[in-house]
Amino acid sequence: MAAQHVPTTQFFNEISQILNVSSKVIRAVGYGLLSLLLEVSTLGMISLVHAFKLDSAVNQCSLESSGGELEAGDGENQGVETQQMKARLTDDILKGSTLPVLRRIKAADYGLGIDVIRQVLKGLYTAGVLEADKRNSYKLARSLRNEIMGSSESE
Repeated sequence: MAAQHVPTTQFFNEISQILNVSSKVIRAVGYGLLSLLLEVSTLGMISLVHAFKLDSAVNQCSLESSGGELEAGDGENQGVETQQMKARLTDDILKGSTLPVLRRIKAADYGLGIDVIRQVLKGLYTAGVLEADKRNSYKLARSLRNEIMGSSESE
């Protein structure tokens, strides 16, 4: 009889009287709903942690790809300038105005370190824009070369 004085038991008994349903059914439904809420909140927490880890990995990857220049004192401006120069280099390579050769890019003075230039070239190679060429250098992929040649002839 002590179980009848527990607040949850009283709650389930009152609900069963109001709905005119067995208290065992009400208890089963109530605990079922509680377990469902617990499961949903647990899955939500797991999803949130996964999203934070993914966001952290993306941020770490972008820091690594910028050569760690964001850590300098004037890091934000320097990082933006580096990103702009990387974008300009990528655009020039895609247009065909700059050959994807390390020494030529270095001579063109984009203001990027050799590691950053290598990362840009490796990224373009991974994306399929560049093909491997002689002595650890790259060249535009055949499809892009044809497209660039075709667009320059039509102009």
